[in-house]
Order: sequence, then C-alpha cells, then structure tokens
Amino acid sequence: GERLLPLGTIATDTTGVAVLTLGGDSDHLYRPSEAGPQEFFAHYTPSMGEQPITDSVTVNVTVGQSAYHPAEPKPFVTMGKVTVISIFTIVAAIWLTLTVQVVKVRRVCTDAQLNQDTQGSEGGKVTSG
Repeated sequence: GERLLPLGTIATDTTGVAVLTLGGDSDHLYRPSEAGPQEFFAHYTPSMGEQPITDSVTVNVTVGQSAYHPAEPKPFVTMGKVTVISIFTIVAAIWLTLTVQVVKVRRVCTDAQLNQDTQGSEGGKVTSG
C-alpha cells in the first residue's frame, strides 16, 4: 500500500489561522504568492533503491504575499529631475532675455531711422531770415 508522509503540523491562533512559510533558511523564506486553495507536494526517498514516497496537502491560502519587491530608490533619483528643470529654466530665461533685447534694439534702430529721415528732410530747406 501507499505509505503516508506527514508534512508537519503547526499551531493555529484562536481564529484557526496558521502562518505558512516554506523551506529555505532565514534569508530565503518562501511564502505563497496567490490566495486561494494551493496544493503542496512532498517527495521523500527513505533509502537508495526504495520507491519515493509522495504526499500532498491542500491549504486554503487566505493572504498571498507578492514575490515582487521593488528595488530601493536610488539616492540621487530626484537630482536628475531637478537638473532637467533647472537647465530648462535657464535656457528659457536666456531666450526670453535675448528676445527682449532684440525687440529693444529694433525699436531703437527704427526710432533712430525715423529721426534721421525727419532731420534729413528738414535739413535740406533753406530759410531766409
């Protein structure tokens, strides 16, 4: 017949809930990642040449823990954003200053041209006194 392999027992809290942590050492504990009924298998070979003993148990997992853990934020991650905004602001200020100066120079040149035209037309008149 089939030999049973005890997978183990664990004490539950007052509500009947147990915490399941599978295998590994303290740095590599495996926890279920999905909620719902999960089937866990155990394989054991007592000695060489004997048939392996296999058993399984279905556990209703109420809280699954995601296996994905995002990396810690980089220390200078915000510095790149600040640098881009600063450079954009400086370039925008330079273009604004350049535009204002070009407008002022054109206005002065236009006013000087008008003054020269009006003085040139009046300078050709001869008046008698």
